[in-house]
Amino acid sequence: ESLEIIDAQGGRATDPATGPTIGPTTGPTSSERNCGTRVTDEDARTIFLAQSTSDLRDAHEGLRRGFQDLGFRVLPSQPLGYEVDTIKEQLTSDLDQASLSIHMIGSRFGFVPEGSETSVVELQNEFTAARAGSNTLSRVIWLPEDIEPDGERQEEFVRSMLSNPRGDLLRGS
Repeated sequence: ESLEIIDAQGGRATDPATGPTIGPTTGPTSSERNCGTRVTDEDARTIFLAQSTSDLRDAHEGLRRGFQDLGFRVLPSQPLGYEVDTIKEQLTSDLDQASLSIHMIGSRFGFVPEGSETSVVELQNEFTAARAGSNTLSRVIWLPEDIEPDGERQEEFVRSMLSNPRGDLLRGS
C-alpha cells in the first residue's frame, strides 16, 4: 500500500521504504507563492533528506537516487560533521535552500554528535521543526509501521514523534 502526500510543489511522493514516485507537476511559481520569504524555483526543487540511521541506509539511498533521477537537488550534498555546532551550520545552510525536508526514523538511535546529548536524527528533526514555522519549509516524517525501537532513548524519541510530529507523519512498511 503506498502512502501519498502532496508537497508544496504539487509533486507526489510514496512510501520511502519502497522508493519515491515523485513527479513534479505544474505548481505555483516563486512569484505566486505567498510565504513571506522569496522562494526561488531552484529552491522549490531542492529537498533536504535528513540523515537516517544504518537500519534505513538502503531505503535512504534509494530515496536520494530516486529524487535525483527526477531532477531534484538533494541536500545535504556532503556528510554531516561530527560536532554539533558544525552540524547546525550545515543545517542552516542546507535548509535555507530547501522547500521540503524528509526525515526517515528507524529503530536505532544513531550517533550523538560531540557537544550534544541527542542523536543526529533528533538534532535534525528539532532543527527543521523550528525552521518549518517560517512557511517556506514543509516537513515529512516517515516511520516504519512495524518499528521496534532499539533501546530506551529511541523508544522515547519514537513516542514523541508519534504524539507530536510537527509535520506530515507517514507510516509504512
